[in-house]
Amino acid sequence: MELTIENWQTVLGNWYRENLKIEVAKFISKYEKILDLKVPNWEIKKMKTKCGSCTTTTRKILINLELSKKPLECIEYIIVHEVGATS
Repeated sequence: MELTIENWQTVLGNWYRENLKIEVAKFISKYEKILDLKVPNWEIKKMKTKCGSCTTTTRKILINLELSKKPLECIEYIIVHEVGATS
């Protein structure tokens, strides 16, 4: 497989997504226990203007893929905010 710019962007994007999934799962699990609640559904999505969002009726959390480029403390802050919004 020839490594083109498009291929490289896809490989790098997948790497960011997979690593962010691992960190988000850890933080959600941690704060579900602390806050004594359950997050039924979450996903990582490329968003233009938000770091994260929570739909209160379905309790689904969306996390911006761009957070994968930020320090873990920032990711944790967003997770705490969104998990808290599910209650």
